[in-house]
Parts: sequence; C-alpha cells; structure tokens
Amino acid sequence: LRQFHPNVVNGAGKDLAEDADGVSPSVHFLMLPDFDASRVDEEVEVLMKNLQSVVEMGRVVRERRTISLKNPVKKVIVVSNDQKTLDGLRRLETYLHDELNMRDLEFSTDEKEWCVLKAEANSRALGRRLGKSLSGVKKQIAQMTHDDVAAFVSSGSVTLEGHELTGDDLLVKREFKGDSKIFEADVSPEGNLMVIIDTREDEELKMQGCAREVITRVQKLRKKAGLVVQDKIHVYFEEKGGEQGPISTAIQSFLPMIASTLGTAPAPLSLQPAHSVPIVTEEAQFADSSVKLVVARPAVLFAAADVLAKHEATVPVEQFTAYVASMKYEDVKVALESADASVSVRNATAQVMLKANVEVFLDAKSFAKSSAKPELAWLTKEA
Repeated sequence: LRQFHPNVVNGAGKDLAEDADGVSPSVHFLMLPDFDASRVDEEVEVLMKNLQSVVEMGRVVRERRTISLKNPVKKVIVVSNDQKTLDGLRRLETYLHDELNMRDLEFSTDEKEWCVLKAEANSRALGRRLGKSLSGVKKQIAQMTHDDVAAFVSSGSVTLEGHELTGDDLLVKREFKGDSKIFEADVSPEGNLMVIIDTREDEELKMQGCAREVITRVQKLRKKAGLVVQDKIHVYFEEKGGEQGPISTAIQSFLPMIASTLGTAPAPLSLQPAHSVPIVTEEAQFADSSVKLVVARPAVLFAAADVLAKHEATVPVEQFTAYVASMKYEDVKVALESADASVSVRNATAQVMLKANVEVFLDAKSFAKSSAKPELAWLTKEA
C-alpha cells in the first residue's frame, strides 16, 4: 500500500513493536515482500468471500424492491445447507448488520423451507459421453425431486439409466418458493447461499430509519463545522409539526440509539439556554417533514427561577447564573462531578453553592430528570 498511501502506511509501520518481524525506521527503506504461501489462511479467505457474497446479494435484493440502505428492513435470512458456512457468517454478524441494516438476522440450514432444488443436465459435459442415452437421462433428471437433488449435492453422485453422474454433470439450481409479496431473495452464483429479505415495512422500522437520518444529518453538520471526534457538542431540534411530528416521534422512540452514536441526547430547542453558543444550524427536510437542527457548544442549564430564588438575598440570581454561564464548561463539569457536587460562586461579600442536578445541570437530559415534567419524560430514557 505504500505506493498509494505513503504517509499512512509509514505511520502504521512505526507503530509496530520494535522487535516485530521486518520492522524498519521507515517502510520506504524496505523492498516489496516476497509472497509467502504459508501465511495464506484459506479458511479466512472463504469466510470473507461468503461475507462479500451475502452483502452483495442483500444489496441486490434491496435494489429490486427500491429499499434504500438508510431504511432498516425487518429481517434478513441467510440460508445454506452447510452449517460450517453459517457458523462462519455468524461470527461476522456485526458486519452484516452494518452493511445490510436490518432489525433481525437469521441463519437457516433448512433449504427445503425456502427453496426448491432442481437439476439440469450439463449437455456439454454429458453429450459426448452418453451419446444417444442422453435423452433418457435428461428425462430422469427432470423427474428428480428436491430430496433427490439434495442427496446428489450431499453425496456428489447419482446413478440414472445405469450411468453414474458426478460433479459438473448436473447443474443444480435453487428456486425461491417463499411468498413473493412479503419476501425477496437472491442466490449466489455458486449456489451455496441464499439471502432472503422480509420487505414488509411497519411504523417502528420507519421511525428507526428516520432516527438514523437524524444521526446522519448531525454527523454531517459536525463535519461541516470542522469538528473532530473528541469535540463535545449539544444538539437541539425543533420540528415544524411539533412534538407529534414524525421526526420528533422517531427521536423520542430511539433516543438511546441516537445518544449512543452521537454522544449526546438531542433535546427540544426550547431547552437551549440563552448563553448556549450555536456552532452550525440546518433546516432539514426528510420523512415528509421539516426540522431545525442546532449543533451547539456544551452549555449548562439552570433550574427554574423559583428554585434559584432562595439565593436572591445572598447574590442576585442574574449575577451568579451569568457567572456560571461564563465559566468553561469543562471546569463546571469537574466541579459538579466532584465530591461536593456543586459549583461555588462568590462576590465581595457572599458565596452561593449551586447543587448539581438540583440547581444547575450539565445537559438537557439531567435537567429533564430533575424537572419531572411529563412532556420531557422521553428525554430521560436510558440505553
């Protein structure tokens, strides 16, 4: 790879242990390595070939039904009569979920449930060998049942009209027999794998697809703003249709998934504090709706005025809230997560201690937990 990505590969080479095989101060000091057949793992090659085949078939099936990869499907079923093949694919289940975007993934060795095995004579292979007997053999092949063909696949041979047929003498085909109104299927060129997708769409799947679109939009906004992975953000949203709109409903229903991916729980725009600094904003249209997305720098939230009023006699509320709001978010976070669980505000004559998750909050989620407002209950969901 060094010819194509010299700096990246050189950096990776420097990360190798000092006593690693073939280590060098720079990959550019090394000659191209000689091919070493002993290092080829054929089992891994077969495994990756099967993975690639399943992914390609799954995408072909999606294209046939015009189902975007952004939208999760209800179920993907991988069928093979070889348990070892399925066991290998099961080890790569995470990759299949990432590449095919489904809710449920199943593996089945029961070919008879999903397809019919049929055999055809390989005329090119049998013509010269059987001569006039070919027509009789063809008739026998046409009468072979699913079980007959399965037995041939398993044993590798079958005797018809006194002739033993093996290997490529028969062309085995798998025909999907499921309900075509519900399922769409594809078979690998080798015939050893079948991928079946349940194409039915329900409200939950629609919402999940919408939630993934929210994630994609926010991630694109991060990139647009030049943020890196380590940069913390808060996200706020406001849908034109209100809290009952499809995008708001999707965010509320799949909040743990969204928060886990983005590192923050999107909150209603009404909760964004006045001192919050927006980084980038977008008016996005999808799911037959429109939503305003705001990516902002992390900012603390304060309790309602009546909760903070008890400190009024000591320090005016607008003074200590303005002071805390002007502090670095990281410093406030350290103070609130310390043993005292509070942040201290002093002036010339007095001191105020603001308690974490009572008077001051690190994010909208902790604010929602404290407020106990029914309309914010969804924001308190845990993964």
